[in-house]
Amino acid sequence: MMRRKAIFLFTLFVLISSGARAQQQVYFGDSMYVTTMAPLVVTPHGEDPALYILKQVAAKAKENAKTLEFEATVRDVMGCRDMNILLNALPKAMKFFMKIAMKISGMWPLIDYFTGNKEVSVITECDLFFSRKKIEIERQQVMDASPDLNEKQVNALFKVTTFNPFTALYGDDRRWHPKEAKGFGFKVVGALEEDGEVIDVLAGQKDRTKVTIFVVEDSWGIKRVEYTHPMGTGILEARNVGHDVYLPVSYKLRPNYTGLPADSLQKLIRKELESGEKIKRRGRSIMKRVDKQLDKNPEASPGLTFSYRVNYRNVKK
Repeated sequence: MMRRKAIFLFTLFVLISSGARAQQQVYFGDSMYVTTMAPLVVTPHGEDPALYILKQVAAKAKENAKTLEFEATVRDVMGCRDMNILLNALPKAMKFFMKIAMKISGMWPLIDYFTGNKEVSVITECDLFFSRKKIEIERQQVMDASPDLNEKQVNALFKVTTFNPFTALYGDDRRWHPKEAKGFGFKVVGALEEDGEVIDVLAGQKDRTKVTIFVVEDSWGIKRVEYTHPMGTGILEARNVGHDVYLPVSYKLRPNYTGLPADSLQKLIRKELESGEKIKRRGRSIMKRVDKQLDKNPEASPGLTFSYRVNYRNVKK
């Protein structure tokens, strides 16, 4: 599900990334909030506020997963252009082993589809039923695909686009558990007020990945998560679907390189290769191949887009 999706996206991302950009403003849907208050969380026995909040989030998520039932329709939109240029830049040995790994997982037909066409756009829908941590798929349908997919490509696509909304936001009840999130060093950096609700803002960083989590106090539901990495930014929006349960309603992957001209893409890759001698050694041959591919295709601008929206029905607890 989400793990399979991550494998697919990482394969397409393997060659490209850029420096992370700091977020200047905080958005909730169509509204913008530019003022913050001091953190208001009062914790027992002087416990760290961020760890306390994450503990409440994890406990509430575990409880909800055991009792929650709902129906949902998920619409995925995926697209890319000029991705074959990046695949062709891989050394033969790396490309061979990647191909074997993707074939074993059944993903190669989809990778081949996305990299074998100059521009690709795919829209899928999935109807699902969630009950007490279990999920049943009731319908999977390709709504639009340009160019058309064959049967193997469609089967591989559904491995990527079928996922559990609850897991997408909370993981397997433990993604934001204090022990699991410890490496990010989360801190409460502020609080916002929306419709009478206080929303705590937690920020943390692990390696080059920055995460900001917006948590609604009392219900302890996650309303928004922002992932910022040199490869790009993921923004996950959630809402109260009923019974004070927050589940994702939309996600957008925004690669930093999307829409950049070829010379800028080369500069971004070179910048990444400067981050360490080990990366430099491994990356020189790839960089040469990328240069060669882009020199042959000066108008090329490799890019990837991914998003989904979720509509919920019959939510029970």
